[in-house]
Amino acid sequence: MVVLGKTNIQRFLNALLMLLLCWGLVACGGSSQTAKSLGDRSLQQEAIAETAPPLSIRTLQPKLAAYQPQVQILTPQPNEILSQTQVAVTVTVQDLPIFKDEEHQLGPHLQVSLDNQPARSVYSLDAPIMFEDVTPGTHLLRIFVVTPWGESFKNEGAYAQTQFAVLTPDRNHRPDPNLPLLTYNSPEGLYSAQPLLLDFFLTNAPLQWSETAALDPASTNWRIRVTANAQSFILDDWQPLYLEGFRPGLNWVKLEFLGPNGQPIDNVFNNMVRMVNYQPEEVTPLAALVTNAIPTSEQMTLIDPTYRDRVLQPATLENEIETEPSIDSVPIVEPSTELSPIEEIITTQDPEINSEPAPTEPIETQQLDDEAIPLETTSDIGTTGVDSIEPSTNTQPAPEEVTVPEEIVIVNEALEMPLILDAQGIPVIVPDQLPLIPSSEVNATSPQEAVITEPAETSSESLADIIEPNELDPAPENNGL
Repeated sequence: MVVLGKTNIQRFLNALLMLLLCWGLVACGGSSQTAKSLGDRSLQQEAIAETAPPLSIRTLQPKLAAYQPQVQILTPQPNEILSQTQVAVTVTVQDLPIFKDEEHQLGPHLQVSLDNQPARSVYSLDAPIMFEDVTPGTHLLRIFVVTPWGESFKNEGAYAQTQFAVLTPDRNHRPDPNLPLLTYNSPEGLYSAQPLLLDFFLTNAPLQWSETAALDPASTNWRIRVTANAQSFILDDWQPLYLEGFRPGLNWVKLEFLGPNGQPIDNVFNNMVRMVNYQPEEVTPLAALVTNAIPTSEQMTLIDPTYRDRVLQPATLENEIETEPSIDSVPIVEPSTELSPIEEIITTQDPEINSEPAPTEPIETQQLDDEAIPLETTSDIGTTGVDSIEPSTNTQPAPEEVTVPEEIVIVNEALEMPLILDAQGIPVIVPDQLPLIPSSEVNATSPQEAVITEPAETSSESLADIIEPNELDPAPENNGL
């Protein structure tokens, strides 16, 4: 039997107390660390939330409301058995143009889905839609029409499906026609801007709660459970949603069709999961529409294939014309005050009276008779000849430009000297070397009406003494003077 003294008992209690304190500190520290870690993880995880549709989509949505597209699958035929693994799908669509705008790479199109494969976007019906290496067995083909941003038209006839087989039918991919069928649409694939469209198509399901729900709840009441990145919520109506809060990288979205009791309705394709790859640094055509980057004037090109040719091209041409330099923008060159040599000649040259060149034939000088022919003289002209004429100090106005008729040179046999006749045959005396007579002293209005005034004093000098031979004309052999 061991007996503990008072001192040993005290030491034992102190040690036990210290041990309990250490355990408490460790426990408190661990719980604090755990709480901190949970808090960090909750901050790092972003919540998926509903938001309003982008402005550009709200603008275009009413303009598409007038369309009621009708889809019809021509090939393959229902329950047709094909003998090859290559399947050619031909489709017709009425009351909606199917196209892609070349600039923005968007437009109304088809979503074509084979079994549980991701849907294929089709923007042209000019050629068949080809599926290669289709496995043998039964397959379900589903096609529906969507808007340029991927929302499905929900009117009667906007969806079509057909069931066919390759080589031989089997029990796979056979939905129950008496049960509702869920077709996944969006989101799926690559995105570079939020919000993302959540959309699906329902077959054999009511569009809203019915008044007969109390009588037959199983036939009317349904719900869609949406799970995005492990976050779930319930939809009880068939309306598209826009979601934000997706993290960069891979995300996932699952849709489940639930019955009135909240349990899944077990029909083929009623439980679908799709991968969403959100990459903000990428550039996708849909991102321009979601972020309202497409101008309002060009948004109609996404729903009307003729809008660009009818409206935008003339506007573009008008803008190009406006960008041409205007008259105000053309620099004005100030005229130089210095005249060029050509301008000096033009400004200083006397106006030509006769537009026809002067005759090049020299005037033949004949021996005159003893009696001289009187000439036109003025009081300023003396008897000493041309050399005695002094220029007048009075500035006379320049004569008006007169067109002289065509002249004809003949020789007057009576006077034995050449005469110049005008077009009417009237003689005109215009010697090359005669002195100019001031226009003020000539009493005539035209060459035909010219009057030769008699000189004040009769000069004894003959015509040959006054007329000097032209320096340019060759000297006559014998002038007789």
